[in-house]
Amino acid sequence: MADKKQISCESCGKTHEMDSADLLGKKAVACPECQKDIPLPGSSGSGQILEPPAGDAVGEKPARRARPQAGETEGQKRLLGLRGKMAILFLLIPILLMIVAGGFYLWQLGRMVSVFSDSSSEIVNRLTGDLNSQYSRQVALQVKRHLDDNPFLRRDHFNTNHDFKLLAVQKVGMTGYTAIYSSPEFDDSWRIWAHVDPEVIGVDMRDLRSKYGAGFDDFWNIVTGVADGSSSSGTYAWTDQDGVEHSNYAVATPVEDTPYVVMAVTPTAEFLRDVKRLETRTGKVASRTRVIIGFILGLTILLIGAIVAFYGAQITGKLRSLTEAADRISTGEMDAEIDVKSDDEIGDLAAAIGRMQDSIRISIERLRRRRNK
Repeated sequence: MADKKQISCESCGKTHEMDSADLLGKKAVACPECQKDIPLPGSSGSGQILEPPAGDAVGEKPARRARPQAGETEGQKRLLGLRGKMAILFLLIPILLMIVAGGFYLWQLGRMVSVFSDSSSEIVNRLTGDLNSQYSRQVALQVKRHLDDNPFLRRDHFNTNHDFKLLAVQKVGMTGYTAIYSSPEFDDSWRIWAHVDPEVIGVDMRDLRSKYGAGFDDFWNIVTGVADGSSSSGTYAWTDQDGVEHSNYAVATPVEDTPYVVMAVTPTAEFLRDVKRLETRTGKVASRTRVIIGFILGLTILLIGAIVAFYGAQITGKLRSLTEAADRISTGEMDAEIDVKSDDEIGDLAAAIGRMQDSIRISIERLRRRRNK
């Protein structure tokens, strides 16, 4: 059977069947209907040769070519499919942004707690220093007045004289106190003369080094800081008989025109107790906030992941179905069913492929009828 070619004429719109042998070496042929030249492929014109799908005879179902496997194009494998791109754009990137934002928020929360704690401690320290300075000055004035009224009161009686001790040793806060010591007069000693602890009366404060240990230097700097006649203050540490380390805040104020000095001492634990309690409560609130934020962040990630996975599977499933239908149509299966129902752009694509399928089917039927004439 001679090889036939279908030639379409753009002038009259008719299609004619001609032998391939008659077309060899020609750039154009005359249209049997309108006698206009029909340019052939390879010439400068736009004439087209239409061929029916390959088969043994006209009307025979064309041979099916292999369709590309899922995830492949006809020449190469995809590096990243639509579902992978959706996972990156709508899952991975939002998750990273949420993690960064959540981490920054938690960092800011921790920083806020730290700033609050430091600021609270600083404020309380300043208020405590002011309180100790006020007590120290007041007691120094009272001691000065009492010594002026009692010029013959001996220093070794300071701690046993009821009236003087009431003035010299006063309570500061809940556990703080004031004390009296003397600066050097005839020797190089700094001795205690009024104190809540009777055992230290008359003791040179240099001998307290073993009690205060590493904190003695700070204590000594406060004690001797009044040598120029001004007040001295600071914090020092000391260790009790049970080996527990404590910290005190002290203010030393000289008694005017005397060798005596009033020292007001308050344990730092006393005025920081409420701050520590507030820090603990704030830390608990911050910890609960971190847990809640972490839970919400994790739940949000899971929810986004589930939504992206669900809709990604739906979209890619519909597209895969349309791809398979298009592949079947391209191999000549004009009865391939397009079973995609979607009220969106994918539905529009399915309808367009359906219309294309109908147009190709009609064109093939038209060609077959013309061949059979």
